Amino acid sequence: MNRQEFDTLDIYKQIDYFNTQMALGLSQSKICEQINLPKSTWRDRLKRVGYKLDQNSKCYKSVTHSISKDENTYNTIITPSKTVDFPLIQDSIIPDSVTTSTLEILKFKSDLLELAQIKKDILKTIDIVKKYEIEKEIIDIVDIKIDSNKMTGDIKTRSFKVYSDVLDSFLAFTKKHPDLKQQDILCQFILEGICKYNR
Repeated sequence: MNRQEFDTLDIYKQIDYFNTQMALGLSQSKICEQINLPKSTWRDRLKRVGYKLDQNSKCYKSVTHSISKDENTYNTIITPSKTVDFPLIQDSIIPDSVTTSTLEILKFKSDLLELAQIKKDILKTIDIVKKYEIEKEIIDIVDIKIDSNKMTGDIKTRSFKVYSDVLDSFLAFTKKHPDLKQQDILCQFILEGICKYNR
């Protein structure tokens, strides 16, 4: 809507337009900017009809001024019983006429529809993060190098008990490296374990 179209509406329809746009998440400043309406002009129009922005519900409401017998002045905020025309949201047809109190529900529905449209992207992102979390804990695979400088001293025979699955994995690994002796691979593993955990 442009300024010319907006100015042809009566003041209550203008207020309804602002309330509807704010329910969709736009600020008062943004709406004024879109229709090229100075904020001061808009404030003056609201003042003339006794409407004011309610910060809690983020919509314009009527403010009545009453004078009591003690001559004290107080303000009462009244929810307009007037209905507002609500535009189409995400290609879903909304009834032509909904109450202002329903606007929050419609805004929530609009947000959910928006999230549903990007569901695949959200799930992909979650998968990527999970994969990264798993991969960052995996040590980079490198070729085994025997540090012969540390393989010093006499060769001694020791008898250790080893779990069968661990032994099978070790034997399968040594088969992939037939150029290395089993004792050298085992010694290298033991040295690396000592360096890593001896703190």
